[in-house]
Amino acid sequence: MALRRLLGKNLWLKVASVCLAVILWMFVLSRTQTELSVKLEPAFHDVPQGLALLQYEPREVSVLLRGNERLLRQLSPGDIRLSISLKGLKEGRNFMPLKDAYVQRPGFLRVEGLSPSGIWVELRPVGRRLLPVRADIRGSPQEGFMIERIEVSPGEVMVEAFQEELAGFNSVLTETLDISRASQSVVETLRVVKPPRALRIQPQEVVVKVVIRKR
Repeated sequence: MALRRLLGKNLWLKVASVCLAVILWMFVLSRTQTELSVKLEPAFHDVPQGLALLQYEPREVSVLLRGNERLLRQLSPGDIRLSISLKGLKEGRNFMPLKDAYVQRPGFLRVEGLSPSGIWVELRPVGRRLLPVRADIRGSPQEGFMIERIEVSPGEVMVEAFQEELAGFNSVLTETLDISRASQSVVETLRVVKPPRALRIQPQEVVVKVVIRKR
């Protein structure tokens, strides 16, 4: 009974004190919150099979964030990213509304706004084609020596590109191999140069052997 009387005494005063403390805490907390506006270039994933991203617009999205001022000052450039899934999209131009969930960020940050509210992405069909690899050789062997033959292994690579571009590809080149004044065979692992408008090449490297002998 004594405990009940102690708890009941000045009950409204105690409730008011607790409410005031909560209000003061929320006020202090709100004063430490601030906003940050960043421009992000979107990154895309989950591209539908058989399609590739041709273009998108706009190239940047403005993201308005809100969070603790002290923690905001500690952010690094890579802490906030805009990652967009293209799952389920069809060939052609697609309008994608932007969602807060696309903004990858530390948990203390809240997304207040995205501008614009959506982006246009254009997807095109892609094709694959085996193309021969030609070694790009520069220079000449030492006097009295000659190139007997040039071997490339593998001799073909798989090139992936938009279907309308594939017909324009006949072969691909390696990076340049300088054999100036060589007096013996040269073997090098060289990178395959990706043609303009090609999307991917597999494998990306080949072994080039330039067989050199005396005249």
